[in-house]
Amino acid sequence: MKKSERLQLIIMLLKQKGKQSASDLAKYLEVSPRTIYRDIDALSQMQVPITSHEGINGGYEVAETYFMPALHLSEREVLVLKLLLKVSGQLNLPDFSENVNALNLKLHHACQDLAMQFEKMLQYVTVDIQHIFPKPHLQGAFETILEAFDRQINLRIHYYSPLKNSVRERVISPLHLFFYEGGWYLDAYCHIRAQKRTFRLDRIQSVDLLSDMPNDELSNQCNGMVSDDQWQLLEFDIDKNLYSLVKDDSPLKNADIVSENSTCYRVHVRTNRLVYFETLAIRNINQITILEPQPFVQELRKKFLTAIQKYQ
Repeated sequence: MKKSERLQLIIMLLKQKGKQSASDLAKYLEVSPRTIYRDIDALSQMQVPITSHEGINGGYEVAETYFMPALHLSEREVLVLKLLLKVSGQLNLPDFSENVNALNLKLHHACQDLAMQFEKMLQYVTVDIQHIFPKPHLQGAFETILEAFDRQINLRIHYYSPLKNSVRERVISPLHLFFYEGGWYLDAYCHIRAQKRTFRLDRIQSVDLLSDMPNDELSNQCNGMVSDDQWQLLEFDIDKNLYSLVKDDSPLKNADIVSENSTCYRVHVRTNRLVYFETLAIRNINQITILEPQPFVQELRKKFLTAIQKYQ
C-alpha cells in the first residue's frame, strides 16, 4: 500500500471510529506501530488537525470539523459493493486483505449511513462457497502468478505433494488460475513432467518469475496445452423431475436434450466434471442411467459391484 493511500485511510479510520491507538491503527492497516507514528507526523506536517492523547487510554483523533471529499454512489451500488466484500471473505486472498479492508473503510466513509444500514441487513445473508478449507497460501504467490500471465513468462515453484510427503522443484508455464469450492488452483504445463498439471496454491511453498524465456518460445511450448483431452461427451437418461432440479448446475449449463419419453430425457453434454455425474448417479440410482462414454460406465459398474460386495 502506498504511503499516500495509508495516510488517507488513517484519517478515515479516525473519522469513523473516533480515538484510536497506534496499535489499533497498525493492526487494521497491517503495518508496524512505528510506521503509524511516522504517518501521524506526516499528517501533522500537512496541517491535518489530529490530536494526540497520552496515557493508558490515549490515542489519536481527528477534529470532527475536518472534511474529506466523499465518493458518490447509488444505493444499489453500495449494496453490490457490500455483497462483494462479504463474498471476498471466502476467497482466501491474503495478498489483497489490506485492499479489501481499505475498500470497506472508504465505502463507510463515502456512504456511512447506507453502508451501516446494508451491513446490518446482510447479517441475515450467508455466502457458502467454501467447501474445503486449505491452508493460507504463500504471501505474494497470487500476485506473482498474475504477473507471469501478464508478462507471458514461466515460473519456478517448490511444490508440496501430500501423497509423497515431499517438496519438489518445478518449472511451469501457467495456463489458467481458478477458484473452486474454497481453494485456488493453477493449471500449468510442467516442463519436468512434460504434461499439463494442476497445482493447489496452498501447497506452493515458493514461487519465482523466470524471465529468461522469450515469449515466442513460451507460446510454442504452451500451444495446445489447454486442449479438449479432459472433456468428454456424456450421454445419459434422466428422470424429468430430477432434471428440473439439476439443470441449472454448472456441469449441465450447455446440456442438450436429444430425445424424451413420458418420464425421462436423453441428454448429451460435453464435460470435464465426471466426478459430478458419478455422484449424481450414485445418489439417484433409480433416476439416472449413464450410457456413454463406456470407460466411465465400466468404472461406475466396478464401483457399484465393490459396494455390493462390501455391504451385502
